[in-house]
Amino acid sequence: MAISGNGLPQSVQIAQKDAFAVFFDPTREFVGQWAVLIFQWLIITGSFACGMAFHNCAARYLYAIGREGFISRALGKTHPAHGPPYVASFVQTGIAGTIVVLFWIAGQDPYLGLYTLMAILGTFAILVVQTLCSFAVVGYFRNNHPEGRHWFRTFLAPLLGGIGMATVVVLLLLNSATAAGDASRTLLFKLIPWIIVGVFLAGVTLALYLRARSPERYRLIGRIIHEDTRERPNTDLEDHAVGPARA
Repeated sequence: MAISGNGLPQSVQIAQKDAFAVFFDPTREFVGQWAVLIFQWLIITGSFACGMAFHNCAARYLYAIGREGFISRALGKTHPAHGPPYVASFVQTGIAGTIVVLFWIAGQDPYLGLYTLMAILGTFAILVVQTLCSFAVVGYFRNNHPEGRHWFRTFLAPLLGGIGMATVVVLLLLNSATAAGDASRTLLFKLIPWIIVGVFLAGVTLALYLRARSPERYRLIGRIIHEDTRERPNTDLEDHAVGPARA
């Protein structure tokens, strides 16, 4: 709709000058200024929701790491009254705040620098993780839980998903400079692929180290989550069984 409203030749030129104008100009022309105002508020609330989702995802990763005894067990604590992983949430808040301060010290624009570069870095990393997880499903069920194997659910579907995700990763890598715009000239942008590779290699190195030096801790990775998924159905069955008995 934005490209149709601006015209194909003009859309790229407008986007290079003002990313929001691509959407605001045709909205103002075809709908009215009142719609632009609503659009702006939706962007603000949508960006907050997106940021909250990323915060929650990162905090949950830290929480899982803490529960399994890595880095610090304090990360695995939950609030005694409300239940959320509040320690991991505060740690993630500190990390995010530090990143914002560093971009501010470097004089980077909040949107063109901070948001654009961190969005590309985060999206790139998440896509790589999702790609690896898709292929990991195939490998895991080839060696474990033969009773749960299925030609579509544990082989064909994750295989096709992994291939599709890998294609998206390649497309993002090839077009990241276009997505970054002026921020593509910064050092951080050039380091993004290497940061992701470095984190991946660090994770592999840690896993190999734990498997060789501390096999009991290595076996613990992911075990808590697996046990939780097995415990919940049993608890639900017990609750349903006790309910009718009491009645």
